[in-house]
Amino acid sequence: MSIKVSNVLSKNKITDFIQVLTVIKETIGPLNFSIDGGAGSGETAQNICKYTNPNGLIYAFEPFPGNFRFFSNLDKRIKHIDKALY
Repeated sequence: MSIKVSNVLSKNKITDFIQVLTVIKETIGPLNFSIDGGAGSGETAQNICKYTNPNGLIYAFEPFPGNFRFFSNLDKRIKHIDKALY
């Protein structure tokens, strides 16, 4: 059976990423592994941490050298990778 994610999101009036993370956690439990592609300053990766197991990992791909500084004091589960995802 195929389910379109966009249909499920609109049917349940889910309009932002925090709501998506909440539904995932309530449905399948805390995340073990996540990828933040184009992590910018790490804000999204930090939000993902709130929905991740204490031993889970978030790989934050951010190639722009000017943004590297943002990752020095983030949650230890966030692993900054200074490369583009694609």
